[in-house]
Amino acid sequence: MAAHRFELALLHPRYWLTWLGIGVWALLVQLPFPLLVLMGTGLGKLVYRFNHKRRKIAARDLEICYPEKTMLEREQILKKSFESIGIAAFETAIAWFWPSWRLRRLYTVEGREHVERAHAENNSVLMLGTHLTTLDIGGAFMGLEFRMGGMYRTNRNAAYDWVQRWGRQSCRPDATFISSDNVRGLIKHLRQGGIFWYAPDQDHGAKGSVFVSYFNVPTAMITATATFARMGKAAVVPVYQQRLPGAKGYKLIYLPALESFPSGDDNADAQVISDFIERIVREQPEQYLWIQRRFKTRPKGVARLY
Repeated sequence: MAAHRFELALLHPRYWLTWLGIGVWALLVQLPFPLLVLMGTGLGKLVYRFNHKRRKIAARDLEICYPEKTMLEREQILKKSFESIGIAAFETAIAWFWPSWRLRRLYTVEGREHVERAHAENNSVLMLGTHLTTLDIGGAFMGLEFRMGGMYRTNRNAAYDWVQRWGRQSCRPDATFISSDNVRGLIKHLRQGGIFWYAPDQDHGAKGSVFVSYFNVPTAMITATATFARMGKAAVVPVYQQRLPGAKGYKLIYLPALESFPSGDDNADAQVISDFIERIVREQPEQYLWIQRRFKTRPKGVARLY
């Protein structure tokens, strides 16, 4: 995603409310980080109270994944996850509107050597991520550590889309963002020795997916991760971030590259990916994005879960 020019059409009256909202957002986020976390927590509580549709989806996913927990225990995770979503609204603005020097004060890195070793040995690296609520700010941290790329989906609001592109490149102008439907572009980026972040933990339907165990439930997992690694001749390095308690910042964690991956067996490879994602979700369930219907696609003849 190359930096794109600002056009006067973005100043059309239809975008004035968008610009006003972005301006307020950018100003608010200059407040001290602990206060932003507190404000985000309050915002998340409001979202929990009024967004009945997403709350219902998240509650059902938690019920599917944690049948051994009591309703009260799942409800506690649910409430915390919505608070995390509220904080994420400010984290996105931090990622876009804070200068690099201020961002660097927020996080520490663990396992950077795994990326450096994989890049030296394989030339290209596919970073395996997951949809945590800290996704945007985690991407900013990774962009400060390495020249890398990621998937990009155009927003229908042209003004917001411009700000989103600008924000994601503000502290990493050499980053490469590729349209979510541009598979050739992704492969080309990897074959040229690039580093690319990719998260496969969404339900994309039965096509291009296999069913693997996820929280002991047969779950559709796309096989694209192995395909990208094979065609891009890339090592696959798992990565995730943690929001630390008490507004203490974040930890960015890289794990060792997956061994013998891809293996050539789509089911086995998809299970490896699923196991990694489940491990991260179990480690920090309150920070996972539960509002997506992860179990929408079912094996043939199996009853729906929603």
